[in-house]
Parts: sequence; structure tokens; C-alpha cells
Amino acid sequence: MHNRIFVYSKDNNVINNITTISFNDHWFTNTIADYVVSSSLHKDIQWLKATLNDLPIKVDVDNKHIIAHDDFKTMYFKDKYNKFIELLIKKKDDITLDKFSNNDIHIFNDLWQLNNLYNDKYSFYFCNEDLEMLTIDEFVRKIEVNYKYYLVKTFDYHF
Repeated sequence: MHNRIFVYSKDNNVINNITTISFNDHWFTNTIADYVVSSSLHKDIQWLKATLNDLPIKVDVDNKHIIAHDDFKTMYFKDKYNKFIELLIKKKDDITLDKFSNNDIHIFNDLWQLNNLYNDKYSFYFCNEDLEMLTIDEFVRKIEVNYKYYLVKTFDYHF
């Protein structure tokens, strides 16, 4: 499967030092991705806009930036949070001490689902000029409201 890495800048700097080669020996390609290739910035911003369509965030395809508005974080996480709590409650009585203390594959799967709802490791990534990789969930938790983030480059990654 494929997804995207969005390279962002807070001050609209041109970031030429990040290329596909930057990911060759990076933790990201050793744990998440099989490979990373260049992608179409314009098309990828359109994809991001479609993904975040109903949320209070401005995704400007032409000027290549995003601005999160009030309530963006809570609206972004609302469905994920509800599914997380629902699964947690559902599994609470299902996970017995016996299952917990043995190699029960169901517990591993349940934990993976919970973790994935909290932080999807196979979603969009956001990367700054220091090659710090954040999942979209991590990026949203750190995003500043009413601050302009420029999207300067994108990469396709396969997992």
C-alpha cells in the first residue's frame, strides 16, 4: 500500500536537502516503509484536502499551505477517540488475567487496534527540515491554531 510524506516549513523556506536518498538509512524505511519515491506536491495536497474536508482547517492547494482553526484538533480526533473508548470498553471484560499472562494473540491484536486509533503509523506523515517524521496524528497534536504551515515537497512511501 502507498501513502504520503508531506515536507513542511513554518517560514516557506525552500527545502532542497530532503530527497529520496534522505530516507535510505532513516528509521522510517527500516520500520515503516519499504521504499520512498518523489511524488506530486499538487496532487498530494489535493488528497490531504479531501481527507480533511469536513474539518476546520484551510488546505490551500494553490498556495501550498495549511492553517488549522479553532476546534480542529478535537474535531479531527472525535471519531478516533469514540472508537478507541468503544473498543477499550468492549475488550475490558474480554481480557482476562489468564489471557494477559499467556501468549494470547487476541490481546496483541486488540492492543494494535487501540494503538492504531491513537497513532496510525501507516497514515500521512509530516516531515520538517530536520527530517523529524510525525504521523498525521502526532502532527495534529502539535499543530498551532491559526498558524500557516507551508507544504514544500511530498514523497510517496510504500508499506
